[in-house]
Amino acid sequence: MMSRLSDPVDNYELTAGVYSPDSYEMNDDMYDVKYFGNSVYLGSSIFGTIDNLYDDDVYKFNIYKNTNLGVRLQNIPVGKDYNLCIYSYDEITGNFTLKNSSTLTGNADETINIQLPQGEYYAKVFSVSGYTAIDSYKLTIKDEDLGNVSVNFDKTIAAQGDIITATVKLDKINLLSGCQLNLRYDPSILKPLLNDLSPFTATTVPSGRNIFLNSAYSPFTTARNNLEKGILNFAMGYTDIGAYKQAGVAETSGVVAVIKFKVLKYSQAYVFLQYSQTMDDSWNGVYLYDWDGNKINTGFEVVGPATANVSAPANIPPIPETYGDSTPDVKVLPQQSTMLRGNRLKKMQMVL
Repeated sequence: MMSRLSDPVDNYELTAGVYSPDSYEMNDDMYDVKYFGNSVYLGSSIFGTIDNLYDDDVYKFNIYKNTNLGVRLQNIPVGKDYNLCIYSYDEITGNFTLKNSSTLTGNADETINIQLPQGEYYAKVFSVSGYTAIDSYKLTIKDEDLGNVSVNFDKTIAAQGDIITATVKLDKINLLSGCQLNLRYDPSILKPLLNDLSPFTATTVPSGRNIFLNSAYSPFTTARNNLEKGILNFAMGYTDIGAYKQAGVAETSGVVAVIKFKVLKYSQAYVFLQYSQTMDDSWNGVYLYDWDGNKINTGFEVVGPATANVSAPANIPPIPETYGDSTPDVKVLPQQSTMLRGNRLKKMQMVL
């Protein structure tokens, strides 16, 4: 007797696909995330996927003071409709409480701005319509009042041979007079180019800045790059910080670099700021200086990485680390590019 579940005549075609879950799975259940999940940090850029209608992506984060919180859901895939919610947890009742939500239709960016006290919170991304295991969304969680150093691409998808542009910005940095940055990329994936598409050299300073340009304060730039290892290490600022301070108007925000990269092969591509052992007291490869010549150690965060082709094959992406470094070949020595501090000359030189 032939089973009614089979048919010896009609043929069918079964198509199967194997997709890797995003790196934050399993994060579907809010209680699991609370008790077993890792926290993400303010300033994080998170890339995830919604691979079915029941795939709720939950991210736990902590804030340590009253905070003007900004949460943004971007790059929602075309034809999909994802929403965004923020929750707190009540230890007495054992329940989650909705604090705010963004529920625009279609794939428009979802944004939540809310003032929150110190505590533990949860961001949830979920689908109202549609899903894909291939195309990623971008979720950013940040303190809107905190200064930041960021790097972003001008596009999220780039084919082999395309040019993709990274922009490095400083924003809301009080009394700023100079900076040094340690920028990393994978040289097997990306190749930095000048505006005329000629390649960078070991001493190329990125172009495109719109800060530290006032000739009255003797601006300087310098760079020491290791192109084989994917390191762009550069500095800029004012030499005559005495006159700069006396003028009483500090620059606080601006673009410090606009860098074109040629995509050498279609793969996940990252550009980010990274700690270096030779900048051992830096914050993720960032030195900022105030108009007294002192390092700025608080009041800002490092945002990134800039990411493209998230759904492409992984090239074991280099991950920014706050501790530890495998590239001790860029160091800062007290020579060259002078910065005035009172009546003393403070000098800085980067060497390989």
